[in-house]
Amino acid sequence: MGDSYRSGDDWTKWYPAQVSIPGVQADKPFNGEYKGDLKGMFIVDDFARANNIYEEGKHHQQYQGFIQSKHYKSGQLSCITCHSPHAGKGKLKKVAADACKKCHDASYTVQKYMPNTGKTAENLFVRTHTFGKNPRQGGKGAADMGLPNYYE
Repeated sequence: MGDSYRSGDDWTKWYPAQVSIPGVQADKPFNGEYKGDLKGMFIVDDFARANNIYEEGKHHQQYQGFIQSKHYKSGQLSCITCHSPHAGKGKLKKVAADACKKCHDASYTVQKYMPNTGKTAENLFVRTHTFGKNPRQGGKGAADMGLPNYYE
């Protein structure tokens, strides 16, 4: 088997019988050693170990990042607090920063507390969803990100 599924491959042979969701399953820790497509899912370095927060290193790991946050653990936020699953052209869009303003002052910005932690494809940046009080300064390509635009 290769490291990645490719369109047309028999997914029943590629995909494991049991889904592996690091950080969600007790036997699959955020800071585990993963190979193949799972390698580099989370940033595991001294900064992460010191804060016990493992930020997303690849796209599609935002949920696992989010469940580490105090916002999630306290029940203050859910995914739809900031994201609209039905937003699209011609529909009302949420402004994620508006959710922050309900509890935080102007110093709590999306750019500061949700820095990008990786770039996984051309112009596809990953913002952390851990909302850490000691956020990283931003990963590779941070200067290219600009303001978040989730729905266009």
